[in-house]
Amino acid sequence: MKKNVSVMTVMFLVLGNIIGSGIFFKNQTILSNTGSIVFSVVAWIIAIFAVFCICMCLGDIIKKTGYDNALGYVGWMKSICGTNIYKGFRNFMFWFYIPASIVLLAYYAVMSLQDSLSVYFRDKCVLPWWSVALICLVIFAYFQYMATINKKVSLVQNYWLTFAKFIPILFAIFGGIFFFAYTGEAQNTVLNNSAPFSLTAFSPQTFGVIASIPAIFFAFDGFYNAGAVYGDMKEPKKFSMALSLGVALTGVIYLLISIGMLLGAPGGAITGWFDILTSGPGKVLLFIILFLIFVAIVAIVNGLAIYADVFCYDVIKNDNNKFNAWLKKKVNIDDAKKFALTLLIFESIIFVVFTAIGAFYYRGVYQGVYYDNTTSGIYSFCDLAGNWTSLLVFFGIGLTILFGLIKKVYESKKNVAFGIIAVSLVFLGTFYQVADSLTDLIAAIVFQTQHSGTDPSEYLIPSILKFATLVALTLVCFGPSIKAKCLPIRNLLSLRK
Repeated sequence: MKKNVSVMTVMFLVLGNIIGSGIFFKNQTILSNTGSIVFSVVAWIIAIFAVFCICMCLGDIIKKTGYDNALGYVGWMKSICGTNIYKGFRNFMFWFYIPASIVLLAYYAVMSLQDSLSVYFRDKCVLPWWSVALICLVIFAYFQYMATINKKVSLVQNYWLTFAKFIPILFAIFGGIFFFAYTGEAQNTVLNNSAPFSLTAFSPQTFGVIASIPAIFFAFDGFYNAGAVYGDMKEPKKFSMALSLGVALTGVIYLLISIGMLLGAPGGAITGWFDILTSGPGKVLLFIILFLIFVAIVAIVNGLAIYADVFCYDVIKNDNNKFNAWLKKKVNIDDAKKFALTLLIFESIIFVVFTAIGAFYYRGVYQGVYYDNTTSGIYSFCDLAGNWTSLLVFFGIGLTILFGLIKKVYESKKNVAFGIIAVSLVFLGTFYQVADSLTDLIAAIVFQTQHSGTDPSEYLIPSILKFATLVALTLVCFGPSIKAKCLPIRNLLSLRK
């Protein structure tokens, strides 16, 4: 087969895979963490540099391990990190990351649709939470089903939907800078962190920057999927350079968007212009931008559904375990319609769990005028889950790079240096988030004990869910491996008895 993938193709594949929902939703979180525009920008620069360093290492890793384009970054782990780590992250991707990401992105799409309609309909867009959930269900069900039974249609959809994201990008950059120039003052000079138990509240300038790194990783999640074309490149040696250039170009775009929104959009989000663009033409413009963000997020759901089909099929078909054996007896996975329904069942289980937790147990931080409190809780829990899942993906990539350093995979001292920097920044962000989650839980328990009259949903329940989500993800990843390790010990003890 003729190899015809160029460096430019890889660069634009990176752009298409990652520019989307993260950049339009995360600035508000980062601004809340750091408390200032300057430190928000510093957080972006550090995180972008971390992803750039990762990219510089991946060419050598792929050359050493080969690339399984069905398994994504998990394919690198298969031969470089050992069986247990590979199985752990394979379980994480199969059981949680893929179905959860499709669901939470579908919810983000509905949130943007609500935002766009509320430009004209205002409080009439305060929909009951169950109707929001129903729209989300329709979105991910359609795209997953279509991606499995007719991938050609999904690829055509992806081509046209991807164009939508560039107009909101230009608006976010130039609209924010223009409004800043027009008013002569920044819209977000200082924003106090409102989380009383967070480590970030003690030192936004230091801890806030570290806490923002995982949130920014969410905006870059998916860049590694460009490795699928490594074997089809004209010059495979330039893959690392192409990936790095793609990330660098995306980083510049992200930085410009962030500066534009931090300077010119109240709260750091495009919805901050609700009370500014109130004239006829202004409303039209804002409606178009918000609606195109909805379309851009739908494009990511479409692309992720295509990846879900390929990844899950490969795992079920080729990885031997009891569940896969049972499923293959019950379902003919080579029948596209039956396999599509199987994937939808997986995703619907996560959908029900996310919706129930967000609607009934989680207090929302998205306090938009046009979401009710229950819907805000769903959106906020999706945000929490999205941060943890992206962080675990990057932690897995960091582990792979670390094993590459240990096994001396990298061919130049420059890539060794990039590897050390990447591992350090990824692990720093990961360990900080875990420590912050744990201290937040302990402080919330102490506070609730001392102030028994306080509604537990105010602080205690969100803190429990934040830490419990991490524990659940860890068990999904490594529970089977831990059980396999402990089983021989348990059998030995039972024999002695």
